[in-house]
Amino acid sequence: MRCSGIGSVMQKLTYICIIFVILTNSPFMMQKKRVVVVHWKTKPENPFEVFSSLKNFCLSYSGYSYNTLSNYLSKGKIAYDNPLVRIERKVVILKPKQLTVAAKGGKIVPDLRRVKSNKHSRTERDHPGKLD
Repeated sequence: MRCSGIGSVMQKLTYICIIFVILTNSPFMMQKKRVVVVHWKTKPENPFEVFSSLKNFCLSYSGYSYNTLSNYLSKGKIAYDNPLVRIERKVVILKPKQLTVAAKGGKIVPDLRRVKSNKHSRTERDHPGKLD
């Protein structure tokens, strides 16, 4: 048996593992999650729809061509816009953009107006539609 054959196989496997790690950690493999946002300009009751992919949008609305929209949206990240609809891809924000007040160690305090109950008169502003 030749030991050099096993060493050579192990060396090749090591190279394959290194290449795999490099590819999985590259920006190409760490793509951001995107959705397709559709703004219907002629539907005031429900003007926005969000789709997980352009393919799902095109399957839902057969009047729109997947290839045409895909080519249009991929060039310079420009939205497809006409008098009826505006279609664009948006990145989904998966983490907070900045730390909140509570996360920084601050304290959230309720904003209350304190008055003695026997001197307090109920007003329309305090209790709309429920005056004595």
